[in-house]
Amino acid sequence: MQANQHIVTSHYVCMYVRETGEFEVQEITNTRLGRRVMTCIIKLNEWSCDCGQFQSLQIPCSTVIAACVFCNLNYDNFVNPVYKLENIFKVYQHYFHYLGSEDK
Repeated sequence: MQANQHIVTSHYVCMYVRETGEFEVQEITNTRLGRRVMTCIIKLNEWSCDCGQFQSLQIPCSTVIAACVFCNLNYDNFVNPVYKLENIFKVYQHYFHYLGSEDK
């Protein structure tokens, strides 16, 4: 996600519909990397973005971060709770039973 935060400076929010939480975000051309302009529609209420990364990983992509920055929203709210540190620690708080040796 840190890489996405850095990339956000090359994004421009073209449209924002407050009632639906819908954004149109355009990635500014990066001629050095040879990438073309990409426009994505983001629907924060539905946790969706045209690029597909947001839906598949449940972590904000760079266009979602740009939309959140535009509206002063905390993009951490759009990270699936499974990735949050407190939930990862819950996995290891349970006792794991020793399975024994494979030699037996």
